[in-house]
Amino acid sequence: MIPESRIMGRWLNNLEHKDNEMDISWERVPEDHPECCESQGCIIKSLEGSRFCAAHGGNKGVAATAKASMRNYRLTKFAAEVQEKQGSSNIKSLTGEIGMLRQIIQEQWNSCEDANDLILKSGPISDLFTKLEKLVNSCNNIDKTLGNLIDKEKVVLFAQTIVNIISPHIPEEKLDEINLKIQESLRLL
Repeated sequence: MIPESRIMGRWLNNLEHKDNEMDISWERVPEDHPECCESQGCIIKSLEGSRFCAAHGGNKGVAATAKASMRNYRLTKFAAEVQEKQGSSNIKSLTGEIGMLRQIIQEQWNSCEDANDLILKSGPISDLFTKLEKLVNSCNNIDKTLGNLIDKEKVVLFAQTIVNIISPHIPEEKLDEINLKIQESLRLL
């Protein structure tokens, strides 16, 4: 039977060269050392943040801790962004997203060098147009819900109200000219 120390020595020599992603110490310590691996009979120093050495899963614990830390960082960052955007008056507006999607469509379209490229990219471009249509409809629904859209009747009523407000202060001939220009503008709507 081969002594455990010889097996462990060979195993450690092989691992020293394989572990590039983490700074792992293979330092041997006495069994009664406070930082000794808690695996039975192991005399390797445990990894920082773990009770075990790399040979007995300490690196997995350190990696899991690092992964959890990164997840917590991302969650904290996300929460901060949400908090920042909650105070924004544009929180319920999708106009920025519509602009970004239109830019992406334009870039896809411009990247087509010939008809074959256009045929190959027609699926993704079509998908982007579908997404844009849904986004525009969602934006319109949000605007309707918030009362940000007004119909033509309300615009005409508003224009008439303005004319009524300024009419006592403006001569009759100027008032007729203003009224005609407002009516022309309304026809363009």
